[in-house]
Amino acid sequence: MLPPKTARAFEVILARTVRADEPGITVGISRHGRLLWRGARGLSNLETHAALTTRTPFRICSISKQFACALVMREVAMGRIALDAHPSRYLPWTKGMDRALTIAHLMQNKSGLRDQWVLAMMMGATATQPFTLDDGINVNCRAPESMFAPGSQNLYCNANFEILGQV
Repeated sequence: MLPPKTARAFEVILARTVRADEPGITVGISRHGRLLWRGARGLSNLETHAALTTRTPFRICSISKQFACALVMREVAMGRIALDAHPSRYLPWTKGMDRALTIAHLMQNKSGLRDQWVLAMMMGATATQPFTLDDGINVNCRAPESMFAPGSQNLYCNANFEILGQV
């Protein structure tokens, strides 16, 4: 736990940063894996005016992409991941993906894979329903072949980073 004076200072900063009637923010402070403080302010849904809390689930989306790449590069430096390897070396469920696909293609948004969010919506999912990593794998396994040859084009794709996160 943070000292009460420090916790109050963070609460004041949070209140000054985000109004209660605008898109919200959640903040957590930890040290050595132990949660010291958490706070939330603002709305989780602008249409329903639902308040954001420290228990509101978030889709991590693009926030995690640079961290996934940094972790992959750490593993590359340690010799545990090869950038030119097909992801099936690490994830058997990706064996059906284009044989030219590499870990580097995933990191560079050059995989040719179809985005799992778009595919899920086309398969009947709604933007507000829960979507787990297993759901992403299921959608990717059911997806048609790549949209283009890996490495030949750039196209933003969340699936690239879901796969990297599992690698």
